[in-house]
Amino acid sequence: MREGLTSLYNNHYWALENPRNSFQRGYQHRFGINVRGGILGNQLIGPYLLPGNIDGPKYLTFLRDYLPEMMESVPLNIRQTMLFQHDGASPHFFREVREHLR
Repeated sequence: MREGLTSLYNNHYWALENPRNSFQRGYQHRFGINVRGGILGNQLIGPYLLPGNIDGPKYLTFLRDYLPEMMESVPLNIRQTMLFQHDGASPHFFREVREHLR
């Protein structure tokens, strides 16, 4: 149950004139979930539920211990040509994660 906690990050207001809209922002501290998965052609890869708030060590554990298992059903010739893309999120930029991916 969300209990009224809503992320308003993607709310947009469109008007011919500036409506000077304002709204109260809430932060989602009650719950959170991180799911990793993918779609390759008609094949689902995952999903994997990351426990709690994601940080560098937890993400490294996922990359080392769970991602290879999730990718086992993908043929080797496809895996060799795939690209793995990250953004600038802190867990992705964690030093040990970058070293592991190198």
